[in-house]
Amino acid sequence: TPVEVHLREISRNGAGLISHEPLSIDSGWRLTFLQQGYYIGEQSLVVRQCRPVGQRVYLVGGQFVIATGLIDLLSVDDGAIQEGDGVEMMTDPAPILPPNEVA
Repeated sequence: TPVEVHLREISRNGAGLISHEPLSIDSGWRLTFLQQGYYIGEQSLVVRQCRPVGQRVYLVGGQFVIATGLIDLLSVDDGAIQEGDGVEMMTDPAPILPPNEVA
């Protein structure tokens, strides 16, 4: 079931989102990016963090994922991935505004 979220921040490894619904930790999603109502891309994401920050407002942190078959096709050496590579989550984020209050 599609869930509308608002992009709060993005990096190479993941994204911070604002949602009106809680998203289950370790659940997989496909983000569809729209700009001025037009589709511009999509990316798979696994929810790593979800916490309430207001009434029906949740701060969601997700890690981008890539299909393991694609990693093999790209000849990425699993041994080259270093411990600590991944998404860094903020432990004390800035105040969160509800999506309808964000310009």
